[in-house]
Amino acid sequence: MELLGEEGRRLLRLGLLPGLLGGGLAVAFRLLLDLLLLVPPLALPLAGGAVGLFSAWLYRRLPDLRGGGVDRVLLAYHLGQGRLPPRLGPLKALLTALTLGLGGSGGQEGPLLYAGGALAQALRPRNPAEARAVLLAGGAAAIAALFHTPLGAAFFAAEVLYRGSALEGRLLGYLAVAAISGYGLQSLFFGTRPLLPVQGLEAPPLWFALALAPLAALGAFALARGLAWSRARLQGPAALPLALAASGTLALLFPPARGTSYEGLAALLQGEGPNPFLFLLAKALAVLLSAGSGASVGLFGPSVVLGGALGAALGALFGIGGPGPILLGLVALVSAAARTPFAAVVQMVEITGSYALLVPGLLVAFGAFALNRETLFPLQPPGPEASPAHAEDLLRGLAQLPPGRPLLLGDLGAVLLEVREGHPWAGKPLKDTALPPGVLVGLVFRQAHLLAPRGQDRLEPGDRVLLLGPQEEVARFAARS
Repeated sequence: MELLGEEGRRLLRLGLLPGLLGGGLAVAFRLLLDLLLLVPPLALPLAGGAVGLFSAWLYRRLPDLRGGGVDRVLLAYHLGQGRLPPRLGPLKALLTALTLGLGGSGGQEGPLLYAGGALAQALRPRNPAEARAVLLAGGAAAIAALFHTPLGAAFFAAEVLYRGSALEGRLLGYLAVAAISGYGLQSLFFGTRPLLPVQGLEAPPLWFALALAPLAALGAFALARGLAWSRARLQGPAALPLALAASGTLALLFPPARGTSYEGLAALLQGEGPNPFLFLLAKALAVLLSAGSGASVGLFGPSVVLGGALGAALGALFGIGGPGPILLGLVALVSAAARTPFAAVVQMVEITGSYALLVPGLLVAFGAFALNRETLFPLQPPGPEASPAHAEDLLRGLAQLPPGRPLLLGDLGAVLLEVREGHPWAGKPLKDTALPPGVLVGLVFRQAHLLAPRGQDRLEPGDRVLLLGPQEEVARFAARS
């Protein structure tokens, strides 16, 4: 008797194993980044310039490593059959750690989504559908390990795929298993404490959430447009080292803008942080320099920090203190800018270990999401219907139809014919197969491949042939076959 059924093997193959790979990569990344953050601030301008030179040299040889990583994952998922070179995963993590630790400013989540997903491709998934699942699973595990948010990371990986409110629900189970695996692995090294634990959390009035939502939507719009503006201007071979040197100088003058800036955000939550208005401006400038120049830094993390500073600034204007405004601000800006409202709310709960802000968090998340149409990730399609990946999966799904049983689609009929050993069509060119009037060969499925039918192509035993035509003719042909 088999120990695992088919679904158990799929959970192992598409969830647990990529989760351990992504989580292990995130642990190594965090250990390296913690070491690099010990570099004294006085060295950051020079170190930032050196990282910029190294990055520019590396991009000329491996252009796929450029930028934050999320758009590369979107491209691989929707157009590249889920495939990324596994060797680029560790390289992406190394480059991001160097950039964030030595003067750059940005996030680690996008690059680690890419890095974990790429490394997980070493498992050699069997087909494009599994490759896409493994891609997201490895990335979700890395994010769960970094943020201590297994459920939120699973939602993020499923939700960031689209600009609209859809998410890839059919993969959530595998993503959750992967994220829990990655989180569990990192907990062996760093424990299970929430990333930003908050004591005595109280929700601000609901009117504050209503006031914050449009402001966060405007902030997300400004961030997306600002990044587009900086990318258009920070071009040329000298732009990257100069921009990272400038970012390192800013980190020297205003330390909370360095790296991910989560320490500054944590200090704000404890009521001991920098001036929120100054923090907001300095972090925004540092991100425009680093991300705009193409450095290997993410954009999700900066939206978390900028959103928190925005919430703190608005709370200060209204005389509302405490961590509540900060947390609602980060949820609102992340929801609007990354187009991930579910993930933002779930991650807030997991990051703080509290449900106190669940209702106002949902209100501000979906309010800001609805009011903003810009996105940090231009390659997000509006929804599954606009994704070529779903069209391919639909076609592959047709290969699973029971052979000989007609499928009626309005006036159109479809039937799958299996060519077995000894079948009259085996070894024959398609042009010599006798088909009823109006019935055409739509596709040929050969093992894991989709073949566009041509008249001279010969059918082989094991092929599955999809026939399309008028409903009556297809049904009559299926009954005779």
